[in-house]
Amino acid sequence: TEYLNRNPLAADSLAGIQSWWLSGVPLNISNSDVETAILILVQRGTLQCNVQPDGAKIYSRASSVIR
Repeated sequence: TEYLNRNPLAADSLAGIQSWWLSGVPLNISNSDVETAILILVQRGTLQCNVQPDGAKIYSRASSVIR
């Protein structure tokens, strides 16, 4: 959520989150772990998932959280 505090309108796919949101994280985190964390944040209402017409999932800060 630190990335989202600096970039509140950010919206990315799983790959984008790993490339941009977690670029400063020194640990190697598996796709599975990132996806699990994203799903937890969606369940908690921190993130929202928007499914595109082609089926791609784009994650962003939930509307209720945007300051």
